This record gives sequence, C-alpha cells and structure tokens, in this order.
Amino acid sequence: FWTDDTTLYVELINPCDGQYIHVVIYDGHYNTDHVENDCYVRVYDHGVMDCVGNKASAEHLVFPVDRLGPICKLLTPTYANPVKIKVEDWLDTLWYAVSDTFPYHQYKPGSRVDPSSVTITEDGVEVTSFTFNPSTSVLTYTPTASGAIQVEINLADNVGNWATPFRFRPSDDDGEPPMITWTSLTERPIRIRITDAKSGVDWSTLKFYEDGLLICEGLDCTDEAVVIDATSGVIEYSQPAGRIHVEIEVKDNAGNLGTESFYTEEEHLAFMDPHNYPNPFDPRAGNSNTTIDLGLSKTAYVTVKIYDFAGEYVATIVTNQYVSTSDNLYWDGTSEGGTEVANGTYLCYIKAKDSNGATKTAVIEITVLKQDK
Repeated sequence: FWTDDTTLYVELINPCDGQYIHVVIYDGHYNTDHVENDCYVRVYDHGVMDCVGNKASAEHLVFPVDRLGPICKLLTPTYANPVKIKVEDWLDTLWYAVSDTFPYHQYKPGSRVDPSSVTITEDGVEVTSFTFNPSTSVLTYTPTASGAIQVEINLADNVGNWATPFRFRPSDDDGEPPMITWTSLTERPIRIRITDAKSGVDWSTLKFYEDGLLICEGLDCTDEAVVIDATSGVIEYSQPAGRIHVEIEVKDNAGNLGTESFYTEEEHLAFMDPHNYPNPFDPRAGNSNTTIDLGLSKTAYVTVKIYDFAGEYVATIVTNQYVSTSDNLYWDGTSEGGTEVANGTYLCYIKAKDSNGATKTAVIEITVLKQDK
C-alpha cells in the first residue's frame, strides 16, 4: 500500500468473493518495539490490539469483496405476460466453525444491481418495455414481439461485475398444443376458436381441409366459406350443404401441433349413405370387426340392433346412445351371448332421434363370410 496526505492506496492481489478487507487506522504510540512476524496490529472480535496485547485506539473499517455478477431467476413461466425475474447479488462467504472439519457457505448481500446497467434485447433488437424495482430486485419485462423470439438480459452490480447473459424464449415452458373448439355444428356459420394460453398460436402454420382438400394454408384461403380473424382467434366456416368432413391443423409458437376434425351437421335429421366396411367381413381375420358408418346428418340418440335374414334377433350394438356425425360403431360378428354367428347376410337396424324429437330409421345389410379354420 501507499499513501498521500488524504488517501490510502491498497493494491489487492486476487481476493476472493465474500472475503473481507480489514483497514485499521490507529495511533502509533500503542506500538512497541516488539516485532512478531512483522505484524504490529492484530484484529480480534473484542478489538484492535498491538503485538504485545495492548489495546489500540483505532478505527477499524471492514470492506467485503464482491467479485461475482448478479444472478437472474424466473419468477413466472417464460410465456407469461409480463415475465417477472428476480435479480440477486450475493457474496459467497466461506466460513469454518470451530468444530467443523469442512467449511460451509454463508451468503450475504453484495453491492446490488445497478439499475442503469439493465438492457433487454429481442432477437438482438434492444427494447425498453421493462421496469426494475431496486427495493424488491424484481425485473418486470413485457414482450413487444410474439413468436419464438430469443430474449437476452444483461446487467451488472454496482461495482461493475456483469451477470452471465440470461437468455430464454417465451415458448420454452410450453409443452401443450393449441386448443381447437367449435360451436354447434348445425349453426351457420360454424364458429371455430383456436387458442393457446402459453406461447400463442402460430397462424402461419394453419391448415384447413374440407373433405380432404386443403382450402386454407396460413391466413390465405381459396374458399370464401372460410373467414379467419387471427386477432380474436375465430374462424367462421359457412360450409356448403351436406355432410362435410373438416380437418384442422395448427401449431403454437413453441412448435406443438394441435389437430381436430369433425363432420358438419344439417339442421334436419337424415341418414346420408349409411354403410359398413369391410363388407363382407371375416370375424376370424386380423381385424375382427366391421365398421358401421351411420352417415348421420346431425348428432342424435341412436339404437342399433342386428337381425338374421329371417328376422330373428341376434345382438344389440348400442341402445339410445348419443352419437355425433363423426362417430362410428362396430360389430364383431357375434351374437348377444358372445358366440360366432354363421356365414350369411344380416340386417343392421338403425334408429336415430334428434333433440327436437325427429326420428329416422335405416337398414343396411352386413355379410359375414368366414374362411375355414
């Protein structure tokens, strides 16, 4: 160290974070000529003493060493709006208890965060949509851009130690796909809502199919029957007459894919080409069921029973079951008692009743053709 009339200069060689620098200014007449390891003053818990134990009249100043930058910790998910981040600046002080073989760490406040040092960038572009509260050490950041942006936060403490750049994407904590819902399938137009409460919907990935034909990709639609409002998250679909199979695919900004499909419904109940497949079918084959496509024009309560060609009762598939236009039923080729039926043609009797009380019936022929074992 060296000094002038007013200032004491000290050159420190590699002090550690959390250590303390003791500066003692004392009246020299307390010293004696006794020299012990070239040390004239010692600092004890009970005061400042010279080398032979005389208590010194001294000013004892203690300065903690702060060499580490602040640490950022998320208080909210990365997709929150706003995102809250706790910024802490601690000294890591190593302590030894008298009876301890190993040291332990004790953390004490450091020089704290310098609010003027805080910068936030979105994909490299600096933004100012944040506040920092020094009393709580909480940084509140409101994203200005959507999508899979890269956020980077840089800041330092009051002695110039910079934190490791804190990076995240708002989509990091999102593992769930968008939610696709719709109103009554008999409404005109059908209102389809797409939401994603976390990273948000990526509308550029939207695909809208009508009976297998892609009619919308992103926000571009070739069919005027589809109107997309990405702001409200609503698609209005004024489908043509008839039973239409609609399929929707869309991703969120985290890349999670959401899919849904449905059949549109007519205002009035009707059967539209009810059939089964395969037909004929072999109950002993790998796929032992035949699929019964009811071809309903709207959702209804359905009863389905199987009879042989002579009109004798064989089995019941469902009784008064609520079935949508996209639901199918199945028969495994067995009777009510679970025994295999004989080869031949069977009558599948279908009765449907809608919520208005309208009733329709239909009959399809199902042929059972078992191969010899």
